[in-house]
Amino acid sequence: MVLNFATGAAFPLPELDVTGDGKLDEHDAPDSGHVPVGMLLGPVYASTPTLLPSAGGIGGTNKLISVSSGSVDSVLDRGRGKQRISWWEVRH
Repeated sequence: MVLNFATGAAFPLPELDVTGDGKLDEHDAPDSGHVPVGMLLGPVYASTPTLLPSAGGIGGTNKLISVSSGSVDSVLDRGRGKQRISWWEVRH
């Protein structure tokens, strides 16, 4: 699942490579114009994904997901550059 944390809605562009072609483009959004926010991995239990930078300089992140069938699925995610994920407030 990939949701915009600020709105709880989908992002305006596809965030997941649902076609599996290694590209994040208009083909990853169905003809209805709605951007997918999740993917079905099959009748398995999945672990928390491990995030790795994608190879080949195409940007994004590869999500490696171990599933109960014994395999590891890889899903390309648009990802984000380095960004702040938390902060500490220091008072003097």
